[in-house]
Amino acid sequence: MPFQFAVTYRDDVAVNAGTLGNGNLMVTGPGGYSEAATLVSMGLLDSRSVSAVYSIPAPTTDGSYTVSTGLSLVMDVDSNAMAPGVVGAFPVQIMVPRRMGPTSPPHSWASHRLRSSQEQVAACG
Repeated sequence: MPFQFAVTYRDDVAVNAGTLGNGNLMVTGPGGYSEAATLVSMGLLDSRSVSAVYSIPAPTTDGSYTVSTGLSLVMDVDSNAMAPGVVGAFPVQIMVPRRMGPTSPPHSWASHRLRSSQEQVAACG
């Protein structure tokens, strides 16, 4: 199950929504986790503030995950690129459901749920 998070880009004139896409952001975390984020949002328009939802494969390790700019740059309408670096971070806590009883199959308690919801803000040029 993929993990989704939101990022709000802001600019004094307007964010070029056409520059939002896959690879804008990289997420790194414990255990060597490193994934390029996939843009989920559709139909975004140029604006001073553009909120976008991204998706990554679900992390499987507890800890802090860092969101940084990726290789595909977000730009404003004047072609100023977003400064490279850390955009934000979010915590992940894997919750393993308790086993239901001695007759429950072993796989019934092995599924994981993620708890995290945090919106990060990034600025262009």
